[in-house]
Amino acid sequence: TGTGKTEFAFDVIRHAVGAGVRVLCIDLTAQYGQRLGDLRIEALSVSERQEEHLSKNFRAIETGEYGGFKEKAAFDQFASPIEAEVATRLGNFIASSESDLGLLELTAVSNTKATLWITEQYLRSLLELGRSGRLERPVLVVVEEAHTVMPEMNFVGDGSYDTRGTIARISQIALQGRKYGIGLLVIAQRTATVSKSVLTQCNTVISFSCMD
Repeated sequence: TGTGKTEFAFDVIRHAVGAGVRVLCIDLTAQYGQRLGDLRIEALSVSERQEEHLSKNFRAIETGEYGGFKEKAAFDQFASPIEAEVATRLGNFIASSESDLGLLELTAVSNTKATLWITEQYLRSLLELGRSGRLERPVLVVVEEAHTVMPEMNFVGDGSYDTRGTIARISQIALQGRKYGIGLLVIAQRTATVSKSVLTQCNTVISFSCMD
């Protein structure tokens, strides 16, 4: 803490934008919007009400009887419109000439399954755009507090099947992204808490301090 990770990230983001790279920030610190106010920012976050409902639906699945089958059906019905909304918002941001930085703030649902799910939807949609050849410019994905959305399995907590599946899909996106012009900037205090499937794909590692 306090070694300069986020300050350095701000410099990298401004440099990327200046080089014509579109930047998508996944921010759990609520700092990026204020500190990068000189850039043209487009808010990509879902509504607070949707975030709360997602969290409630995940809790209902976990506590439901017989594997939460009814609760899973209800979740699918609620989540489908959000998936479509995410894809539309991201597509509009990628196609827009008015924005340099897309900002996804997840402070209300930090460190929950809802956080992982929302993040996955955005990264999956971005990868689909890349696969279809609709990325006219390179895209840099910046993940602040990466251990929250890309945790190492031993640090997940409940270790549930749903959480493991989400992490696996996010890791796969990290593996394939470079093929389609999608870069990844991972920011974390401890590498031990970040998915090794992601870290091993990072060609450059910048370390501000090392312990032990």
